[in-house]
Amino acid sequence: MAYSNPISNDQLNSVKVLLKGGYSVRYINKKVGVSTGKISKIRNSLGLLPTVAKKGRPAILKSRDINFLTYSVASGVISNAVEATKMLQTDFNINVCAQTTRRVLQKAGFQAKVKPKKPALSNDNIKKRLKWAYKHRHWTVKDWEQVIWSDETRVNRFGSDGNQYTYIKKGARLQKHNINGTRKNCGGRLMVWSCFSAAGVGYLVDVGDKNMCKEDYLSILQDDLMASIEYYNLDPSQVEFMHDNDPKHTAKMVQEWLQKQDFKSPDLNPIENMWALLKRRLYNSYSKPAANLDELFERSSKIWYDITAKECRKYIYTMPRRVEQVIQRKGLWTDY
Repeated sequence: MAYSNPISNDQLNSVKVLLKGGYSVRYINKKVGVSTGKISKIRNSLGLLPTVAKKGRPAILKSRDINFLTYSVASGVISNAVEATKMLQTDFNINVCAQTTRRVLQKAGFQAKVKPKKPALSNDNIKKRLKWAYKHRHWTVKDWEQVIWSDETRVNRFGSDGNQYTYIKKGARLQKHNINGTRKNCGGRLMVWSCFSAAGVGYLVDVGDKNMCKEDYLSILQDDLMASIEYYNLDPSQVEFMHDNDPKHTAKMVQEWLQKQDFKSPDLNPIENMWALLKRRLYNSYSKPAANLDELFERSSKIWYDITAKECRKYIYTMPRRVEQVIQRKGLWTDY
């Protein structure tokens, strides 16, 4: 190839070698003494793309470091950015701060969230959940509409046990609405029991502030569960009854009564979502806590009985997806 104002063969060869090595036109111009225009023409004749100069400082973490980091987080070896930072410093002698580690994990698609509270699962629990899921895998929404779900929950006078969040300006003093006040004696709480189905919610029962025993539970099933079924004109012989595997639920006397009623009682209970709905509305509907436990039960009952059948069905209709998730996750926890 011919060029105006010819350059020597040595210069031409040097330019080609440097271009193929990824060096910039400006660098080659200073190194070889050939004009930038001629270097660009040579680059084009070789079919090479222009070199884009890298901006900023070189990355501290190499690809292999990032891959190992993301694998460690995904597999549960490390659970947060602080642990990840210590691992990089100790095992790889890489000096990074926790904020850098957080950015790397966020870029890799990880999000920091509060750990959800889930019941511990033994190997036996996992096997039972998986067996139950396979048994109900092909149930339709119509099948799930025949189920009546039951459980009990704790309701506090002074709000939820969970995490609460607030907005506050930097440097501002904390106000009453910015804190989640704690009380030495909890301020009072009660246990309630109920059930629900596609037809609507069942009777809400005040169990008091004590844990329910198997005799109490059997009495509730005999009286309040059957009354709820009768209220909605359901046929007891056509109803599938489901509750969790709490010891009082699986007590011999309870199981004997359920067998007489031809009820079945596997795990996976969307009533937990109904309880969350109850508590959310309860604590958002009143600016002041209940004066006593009687008033707390009255408030809870009003909120509970205002829940519509349509809202009940919304959770029941998630059952096919819940069952499929149990199978996909080999018996482990679902997202529900």
